[in-house]
Amino acid sequence: MAVLIVDDEELLINDVLASVDWKKLGITEKYTAHNIQKATEILKNHRIDILLCDIEMPQGNGLDLLAWVQEHSPFTQPIILTCHIDFGYAKKALKLGSIDYILKPIQYDELEAAIIKAQERIKNQSYLVKYSQYGQFWLKYQPLVIEHFWLNIINQVIRPDPVEIKKAAQHYNIPLDENIKVLPILLSVKRWEHKYSLPDQKAMVFGIKNIAMEVIVENLYSGQVIELPEDKIIIILFCGGESFDLNKVQERCMQCVSACHKHLKCDIMGYIGKPSHIHELSKIVDALKDMDTDNVSYVNRIFTIGQSIKNNQKIEPPPFTVWSALLQDGKYDEFGEAVITYLNKPDVKANMNGSELKLFFYSLINIIYQVMKENGISVSNIEEKYTDLLDNNSEPYRSISDMTAWIDYAVKVIKTSVQNEYLSANIVDSVKEFIDSNLDKEYTREDIALKFFINPDYLDRIFKKKVGTSVTKYILYQRILHAKKLLEETNTPVSVIATSLGYKNMSHFSYVFKKYTKQSPSTYRELCGKVKK
Repeated sequence: MAVLIVDDEELLINDVLASVDWKKLGITEKYTAHNIQKATEILKNHRIDILLCDIEMPQGNGLDLLAWVQEHSPFTQPIILTCHIDFGYAKKALKLGSIDYILKPIQYDELEAAIIKAQERIKNQSYLVKYSQYGQFWLKYQPLVIEHFWLNIINQVIRPDPVEIKKAAQHYNIPLDENIKVLPILLSVKRWEHKYSLPDQKAMVFGIKNIAMEVIVENLYSGQVIELPEDKIIIILFCGGESFDLNKVQERCMQCVSACHKHLKCDIMGYIGKPSHIHELSKIVDALKDMDTDNVSYVNRIFTIGQSIKNNQKIEPPPFTVWSALLQDGKYDEFGEAVITYLNKPDVKANMNGSELKLFFYSLINIIYQVMKENGISVSNIEEKYTDLLDNNSEPYRSISDMTAWIDYAVKVIKTSVQNEYLSANIVDSVKEFIDSNLDKEYTREDIALKFFINPDYLDRIFKKKVGTSVTKYILYQRILHAKKLLEETNTPVSVIATSLGYKNMSHFSYVFKKYTKQSPSTYRELCGKVKK
């Protein structure tokens, strides 16, 4: 058996390693980690039977690790070690499958008892798995384990080798016919009709899984439905000695796609692979993913592996120079219309693939960036809007329809950016005029912002962008500049000058003046030779 100890205190780990009688407990492999990231790496690469884990650590929470273990390593039995006497923590830990919740300083007889309890649970689970491996119990109550097994094959965590796959199946206690053939089917959401929150979107993908299971798997052959990243699912159909009826498979896939489009309000695509042995599965799934990446034009349809999605003819190069000129001239709507018209040309839709659309997208981003810069929009604002354009839809190049929607959004961002730049410039000019006319008043940055109905921090930001200094420093500089002029050109007493510039205290005015000119007001006037003899 193997144990993993996770704690950011090295002394505690060493103490646990030295104080527990591991030999008596039958534990031969001992692993340690000081953070959650290292712990997950060990769990991915080794079978860990028992996990001893702290809760509060600098780089992550132990309860988050328990949640990860529950999903990715369900055979691992966790035990919490913590100095926190917190009922909420204890309740959550037990809910996440923790055998026990042991407080520090650790009583080692208590820890050993918890480890024995964990070993009993492992023994009982192994019995249940063995008892039900050829029945429906395993399929019904351990779907995560089976899904994990197939994901490891698809992602080549388990090497695509019949011997390795057989070994892994035995490890998971999954009955597997070595001669079975499987048919992979990829379903990929190309677009959601509505913008969902992440939890809602996950729920919608779960809905697609249920429809796929009901319409395709349960009506054809036995099989497995597995969720992949980026709103994709893989259906693996199993066939014993019989061959697959591909016409029936296509018919059911089309019914599934239509049902998802109608009831879950999404545009979806289906790609059917070819019957293969399990060790060939990952290669075929990769080919189906490539087909999906290349498909940027079609939705709510079914393609089979090897079927050509594009005509593979050369398309007319995008006229980026013309579009750049439209942006430069401020013809933003015309720019958007021209780009969308190009994308909707029949030869473009029939021949553009995913990599070409991605290159098109980043070329367009660079044009927008360059034109915004040339139009005097500051670097910080360019970066902010550039990021905003990218974050609005992380992958607008997934389809031409997504790209056209993104272009509409981009045009709005550009127009708003330019408009805000002009408005900011006007506000700064008005603020400067107000300050210059009220140097005798004790206005603060906050007072001025209130008069112009804007946030003080925003005022400072746009003021610095145009003037090169903050509002407060600008007021100070203008007062010093005006004082120098009065000292040079008039015989007005220094005290009167100080009062006229809003200084109630003569000594404070002299201090500030000397700080910025290196001379007192009187010395400055004498050097200018303006005192009447």
